[in-house]
Amino acid sequence: MRLRSRSNILGSLDRVTRVVRVGVSLVTTAEFREHARVPDAASELLVGVFGAENTSTRLVFGLVSLPLGACVVLENIFEVGESLQSKQLDSRREIV
Repeated sequence: MRLRSRSNILGSLDRVTRVVRVGVSLVTTAEFREHARVPDAASELLVGVFGAENTSTRLVFGLVSLPLGACVVLENIFEVGESLQSKQLDSRREIV
């Protein structure tokens, strides 16, 4: 998971107001039954960064293959709002 790249795109992770969805696709065998355990670390990281109240659903799919020979694909959908800094500046303007 590249939270740094999200931070670079958004300017700050403070703009992320909620993790809407985490999607995980992974290459598995027919016998594998522990799909839900694979993305646990990613979910724990997101809860640690954004809080449990700001994280939502998680979908996990086991597949025979993924593009370009990848073993795992992680998809994140984030809700983005104003940064905390912008809100603080706006509140200062209202006071003045």
